[in-house]
Amino acid sequence: MAILYRMPVATTQEIVMGVLKRLPQDAPLEQVARELEFIAAVRAGFAQLDRGEGVALEEVERLLPTWTRMHPPPSGPTK
Repeated sequence: MAILYRMPVATTQEIVMGVLKRLPQDAPLEQVARELEFIAAVRAGFAQLDRGEGVALEEVERLLPTWTRMHPPPSGPTK
């Protein structure tokens, strides 16, 4: 599997500082944590791809219908 995109290497401190600079000063701590968790998950995903642990698009397309059947949308009141 070819590496299609490589993110610039940043230290953890640079990532945290970037998030803090981008968010409003009064952002709740939970929002900061969500942003950092998202970045960590994306970086972990890229690392998996780099190790060849990705899933081919065709396999995802084959599996996707089973995922939606396993987790149907919540049913709410009908309008």
